[in-house]
Amino acid sequence: MVNQRNNHPLFAAVALLACYLSSPAVAAELNVTDFNFEGEYGSAGASLEKLGSNHFLIHLKSVPEEPRWTNMVQFIIQSNAKGNALQIDLEVPSSASGLNEKGVRGFVSWSADQQEWSPVPRTVIERDGKKYVSLVFPEFTQDKIYVGGEVPLSYERCVALLQEFKQHSDAQLHEIGKSAEGRAIYRLTITDPKSPMPPAKRWAHHFVNQHCYEYNAQWRMIGMIRYLLSEAGAECRQKHVWHFVVQMNVDGPASGLGRVNTQGRDMNRSYSAKGSGVEEQAFESFVVQRDLERLMASETPVTTTWSMHTWDGPLVEPMVRPGSDMGTKVGPWTELRDILAATDKDGQFKKMYSAMSMKLTPATWCSGTFIQFGVSAFCCEGGGHIMNLDETLKTGEVLAKALHQFYGKATP
Repeated sequence: MVNQRNNHPLFAAVALLACYLSSPAVAAELNVTDFNFEGEYGSAGASLEKLGSNHFLIHLKSVPEEPRWTNMVQFIIQSNAKGNALQIDLEVPSSASGLNEKGVRGFVSWSADQQEWSPVPRTVIERDGKKYVSLVFPEFTQDKIYVGGEVPLSYERCVALLQEFKQHSDAQLHEIGKSAEGRAIYRLTITDPKSPMPPAKRWAHHFVNQHCYEYNAQWRMIGMIRYLLSEAGAECRQKHVWHFVVQMNVDGPASGLGRVNTQGRDMNRSYSAKGSGVEEQAFESFVVQRDLERLMASETPVTTTWSMHTWDGPLVEPMVRPGSDMGTKVGPWTELRDILAATDKDGQFKKMYSAMSMKLTPATWCSGTFIQFGVSAFCCEGGGHIMNLDETLKTGEVLAKALHQFYGKATP
């Protein structure tokens, strides 16, 4: 006789529950409410339209005073990301020119911890007769995800790194002013106060990033800083003074700003070669230039200025307007070019070239500092398609080594 007890509804329910509990959990799909555009990686005025399962169209707001450009694609997924892939689209303007100013540069990156970043390249697709920029993310393994342009760096994360660096005995962190929205702007200075080389006999170098969305340029500087504060950088600290304004546009990361500040002014078209003036300049440009002018009047005036940028391509591209030091106190600029090429073992740089044949543009930081002070002024471009953070950090190390080799064998 067959035992019928296992056919009882109670046993069936228990069996069903056991099966459910032993099965892998199915992730709830992402919804508009899971996204935050107002956090440390933000995009002011952005909104989402859900097109399908884990597929969204993003609407970006124009930057202040410049309707042709938009804020960048940056957001935080606050919850429910784990187990979901994601596709984000945005419309390509009728004229594809200036695509870098339309929300996404060459790529974005995502991270669950702001330590390890994974790249997502920009692609262009067509749907229903329209073109879209599309970003396709893999299945996430954590619920909270940070997304931003290139390898992004929030203001909060930048400040945390600067606070970490200042713990070194050869580093000092200076608050040089406030932004339009009240955030502190910092300059990190690295030099050995116990060096036998007196301050007047040290070379000084000043590095600053103007355009917020050129995050790889900020990481390039962080690569320099990490090398300079290492044991290998000890001699660099003895013979030089290194100044870094890693973020000038400190209001930018939370708003998704690219070239402009909250006043709508291009941060690399706001230098005043006749001298800093709060009325004539973007506010943050004024703050940093005023600080640079004070450094120029110190016992260790700045020898080189570096305007740190990125543009499309995998190679860093430095150019120089040689100042009065080159060819007199040190060798010609071509010697630095050759040292940099020899130091660049991984082929990450284009050959340095002179910008002297180019028209002077006094409102840019490279031309402006050259005109105002007669220093050797560098514009360091490129590297916008280096998708690996470690590779970008390495470019900073290479720059620091080359500068020390060129300048370190002489004194001002």
